[in-house]
Amino acid sequence: MATKLGLYNGALRELGERPLASLTEAREPRRLLDAVYDAALLQCLQKAQWKFATRTVELTPETDFEASYGYQNLYIRPTDWQRTTKICSDPFQKVPLLEYHIEAGFLYADIDPLYWSYVSDDTGYGLNLADWPANYTLFVETHLATLIVSRITDNESKEVKLHKLVKRRLTEASSTDAMEAPTEFAPMGSWVRSRLGSGTYRDRGSRTRLLG
Repeated sequence: MATKLGLYNGALRELGERPLASLTEAREPRRLLDAVYDAALLQCLQKAQWKFATRTVELTPETDFEASYGYQNLYIRPTDWQRTTKICSDPFQKVPLLEYHIEAGFLYADIDPLYWSYVSDDTGYGLNLADWPANYTLFVETHLATLIVSRITDNESKEVKLHKLVKRRLTEASSTDAMEAPTEFAPMGSWVRSRLGSGTYRDRGSRTRLLG
């Protein structure tokens, strides 16, 4: 289970610094970590389509929007959004929505409703440190270390090594996270959907080609 103090001490371990006894300890490394912590957590969530942080919501169009051209429906991006994983027209998320436009935090489409799956920074999702996978925790610790290494040490070689390490930790964390997803089938083609009828989700995808 990750904690803020644990993340700080993990970052300091990567830097070869002694750990903090508390989050109020009067040391420069703690002040540096305080300055980058909030932004660093969001940066890490944006790096991949993390399954543990993914949230799906059903959205309906804004009722006070009247389009003068183009797509007729407007949707507001969720406030806890960090990165989109998929946008679909069905609740089983087997039929990706291909025709839409995103601009300034708004999504325009002709469908009603739509299903938006995304990496969330809500404290029940991506910012729930207690549920972080171990490899993701290591990645965040290393990322924190890279953000303050130049202020802690003048060792350029150490800085280069840390930046290489954080890339490896990201790969390891995203690979482990991806394995948590169930096997998926490719979505039905438009011809098959038309034969079944636009209102059915009976098949929920092709059973002949696997994804992931």
